[in-house]
Amino acid sequence: MNIAQAVARFLESHGCSHSFGVSGANIEHLFYALHQRKRVMPVLAKHEASAVNMAEGYFRKTGQPGVVLVTSGAGAFHSLGPLTEALTSQIPMLVIAGQVATQQEGRGGFQDSSGLGTRVDAMKAFAPVTILQRKLRDSDDIGEILDELWQAALEGRGPVVLFVPRDLWEKPWTPQPFAEIARSQSTSVVSKSLGRVMQLLDRARQPVVIVGEDVLFRGYRPLLEKLIRLTGARVALTPEAKGLWDHRSAECVGLVGVMGHESALEALQAADLIVIIGTSLPLMSRPPISVLTGKTIVSLHHSPSFLGYDDPVGLDLVQLVGPVAAMLENICGDQQLNGFKLLRSEPEQEGRAELPSLGTIHDSKSIRMQVAIEILALLHPTTDDVFVDAGNTGAAAIHYFPQRGLGVFSVALGMGGMGHSFGCAIGATFVSRQRSLVIAGDGAFYMYGLEIHTAWQYQLPITFVIFNNNGHAMCHIRESLYLGQPSGDNVFRESQIAQGLAAMMPGLSGFDITSEQELYDILQRFKDDSGPLVLSLKTSPDEMPPFSPFILAQSQQGVVSHDKSS
Repeated sequence: MNIAQAVARFLESHGCSHSFGVSGANIEHLFYALHQRKRVMPVLAKHEASAVNMAEGYFRKTGQPGVVLVTSGAGAFHSLGPLTEALTSQIPMLVIAGQVATQQEGRGGFQDSSGLGTRVDAMKAFAPVTILQRKLRDSDDIGEILDELWQAALEGRGPVVLFVPRDLWEKPWTPQPFAEIARSQSTSVVSKSLGRVMQLLDRARQPVVIVGEDVLFRGYRPLLEKLIRLTGARVALTPEAKGLWDHRSAECVGLVGVMGHESALEALQAADLIVIIGTSLPLMSRPPISVLTGKTIVSLHHSPSFLGYDDPVGLDLVQLVGPVAAMLENICGDQQLNGFKLLRSEPEQEGRAELPSLGTIHDSKSIRMQVAIEILALLHPTTDDVFVDAGNTGAAAIHYFPQRGLGVFSVALGMGGMGHSFGCAIGATFVSRQRSLVIAGDGAFYMYGLEIHTAWQYQLPITFVIFNNNGHAMCHIRESLYLGQPSGDNVFRESQIAQGLAAMMPGLSGFDITSEQELYDILQRFKDDSGPLVLSLKTSPDEMPPFSPFILAQSQQGVVSHDKSS
């Protein structure tokens, strides 16, 4: 057995079913070993960045680290951008990057990134976007290094990277057992604040729980549900946790953040206790500080809340930092049940107050984003996984799509990389083999949308809906609101994306759509289709998205002055 076969065996031993990457001279041995063993499917992406996004989608469906395979040089460095998202969003991932042969390092080898001489140092370049970096220098160390990296990815909740020089792939390796990898399962929490938290929950009569994405990733949803049943709390969600709860349920009050709902703000204003679970509340997910002023707030998360960095005047913030599952076990344990009161078993459903689309400029020959999303929600099964991209399209989908809490809802708000949704959906659909939905703008499509070819190559059941406003519409609107008038630089020449893709890929179903009725009819027609479907919807670049900073800026247009001195 050689090193390439040893790595393949390691992945098999940890239940990995797919890997994602782009082959090349210095990673081909591993691709070939996986192909020969036929237990881990090597998915060939069209771009290394998309391979990283696919690995994230794989994690979102399986809870296991995704695996990325890239070659040396630009192949490896293409993965850096989406690794910033994986690091920020705490996605466990193993990146395996081939390198030039050891004897070529520092001697002018093609794609050498050893850091020797004038060559770039890959270890240093990957350090800011991964939590652990290792380079194989002795074939005897492969087992120990892989064990260390896998454990770090799981425990540290982030991407790790292994660099393997080409000459080591074929080195012999004597089979030996890999270490058992187990997640840390702490069952007790020692905190002087825990008692106060229990007292606050006991006394609260109108508690609201803000739920973050960590609940999905770390698998303590049953404990969260138990806490909500015990306390009768209302539930608000961050955008990243949108797929966690049925939006139609009586206890759900909607989303917080800049793309959220007025109903969530109203519930927070009326609350006598706010409990934040599984999120540090970054800016895009944070309620206005004015809504939280004067409130008692409890934060349960493995890292401190960003609220602690804001102006804390008027905030009574109780932070418990550590393993959240253990905290919830203590709070919800049998010995604590007597301290809680079931305040209401069926909270009344409140009307959802949506952010208004103030001053929307609407072209009668285009489709309104809100209407399109309502049609998509109506005609897609409640169990579908939904992958949303950045920009105006993402804001509309996050705000309007009524997720049922049964499937994944993925949005890249860590770094907001455009085109993230295409690869992420592909990685997840390889696992589920059930139809998933991508909602992206044309700007995101031009970034990484040709990854649709991978969905076509493997005949994955994904509906790609591209809101084509022929421009970077969020930038276009920002110029209008904040700079005085749009420059026009962010508006594109008109294109027919879906028809172009259909012509490029024989057998691919693709349609450019200009009316709501046409969208409805095509979705009905292809609802039982087994392969990919591409729909390009004509929308207006001037349609105002449900994005609170834009709406506030527009409402203040009469009093806002623009400094044009520069």
